[in-house]
Amino acid sequence: VGLVLRPQIVGVGPLLPRIESSLHISHGVAGLLATIPVLCMGVFAPLAPPVLRRFGSRAAIGAPLLAAAAVGVLRAVLPGAPLVLLFTVPVGVGIAVAGTLLPDVVKEEYPARPTLGTGVYTTGINVGATIASVAAAPLAVLFGWRWTLVVYSLVSLALVVPWLARRHAAAAAPERAPLP
Repeated sequence: VGLVLRPQIVGVGPLLPRIESSLHISHGVAGLLATIPVLCMGVFAPLAPPVLRRFGSRAAIGAPLLAAAAVGVLRAVLPGAPLVLLFTVPVGVGIAVAGTLLPDVVKEEYPARPTLGTGVYTTGINVGATIASVAAAPLAVLFGWRWTLVVYSLVSLALVVPWLARRHAAAAAPERAPLP
């Protein structure tokens, strides 16, 4: 799961010149493709604990990542900057919800070795981000920026399926924190 939490964000950076040219937008507008998901991480992270309480760890992490990958495919093929930017929001929401829950789920599923579990998924995040950054330009040269984003989404779909297929411990949702 850690492998799919960053490619749709980090992999956009090397594609920005091609995206700007293709969509006829400024660098600032193109930069929103990387900024919107990060903003969503802050805004939508509080939704994650209630989702975990209601649906359990398999669905609370798997469904948002599947949705982000599916919407990522749509985002890549939509015409025009407004639609591409609009469909970046659900990608960010999916990443925000799943990424927020992963530390708690790791503690529940690996109570004897939470540090190892945390190390594995954070390594996955870094490896996924690195591969996406390194692969972006060569993929864009071969297939174009749109197909590069499709590849990221399809790989995400393929990597989330094992998460959905495996058996999960019943993870208790984190306690509600009082609002500031």
